[in-house]
Amino acid sequence: MPTWVPPERLPTLICQHYQLPWVLERSFKIEQGHGLLADRYVLGVPAEAISSACLDAIMRDMGMPADEPGLIERLNNELSRASTVYLGYEGGLKNGGSLRLYCEFWDEIVSRLRATPASVIIGWAATDRPTWEMLVGYKWRVDGTISKSRTSLYRSDYYVQPMLPQAEILEKSGRILLRSGMEPDLQAMLIDVMAMILSSGPDIEPVFLQARENDSPRYSIDLCVHRYNLRLKDLELKLGPILQCCLGSPLALSDCLQGRRSDGWITHLSAGRSRNGAAYICLYYEPLDRSEPLV
Repeated sequence: MPTWVPPERLPTLICQHYQLPWVLERSFKIEQGHGLLADRYVLGVPAEAISSACLDAIMRDMGMPADEPGLIERLNNELSRASTVYLGYEGGLKNGGSLRLYCEFWDEIVSRLRATPASVIIGWAATDRPTWEMLVGYKWRVDGTISKSRTSLYRSDYYVQPMLPQAEILEKSGRILLRSGMEPDLQAMLIDVMAMILSSGPDIEPVFLQARENDSPRYSIDLCVHRYNLRLKDLELKLGPILQCCLGSPLALSDCLQGRRSDGWITHLSAGRSRNGAAYICLYYEPLDRSEPLV
């Protein structure tokens, strides 16, 4: 790897350097008081393609702060459980950008669900549904180059409630968004968007996540909707009022995409209270060309 690399290029160059297969997922985030963050992406890499030695090299090349006791051992354990590893970047922050590394335990969740007796699953409808660890994300700020870390490493944890019915997803989302401090008008518009997405595939079981961070006001939901085969342009009419309400300016979907096409596939919708303590909404999507180059 070169000794100097702009942080926004690192995930791509690392995948190329270590010959890792990847799938691109972009996103844009709108956050009250902080504006539009449109320069965000992750590259999903099959975890089986990353050895322990490769993970160490990736952490080094990305300038990931790794002095926390037990961090290396924990990450290697998470790699052994993961089905997908994501390398990502978020730009447009006031003091630089942010790099991140995620481990997703999708295959583990599926195996656990298949091993659960049907009688237990039926009982979930009458009792509290379990909450299982689905994803962990490590994030750190950078300013200009990987040699200039701005803040220490922090971690986001994502938990799934398996087989949560659509009606319960909407009801729970409303309660979480209310507790997050989101304004009622914005909350109502967001729930309307979620209801529209879910109604487009009433027989599809969505994946509903909740995100938490230690020592942070983060409190949010994440609805995984990639199986609904919806495109960004399908939400365009409903996104305009949300952008206006959240940002106080008449932005459109085209502003959020920064010249990119609006026919990308929607993969996730995340919302709630951010690490900054502000209401936010984030929409994730895969471009039509799912291996679109970044540099």
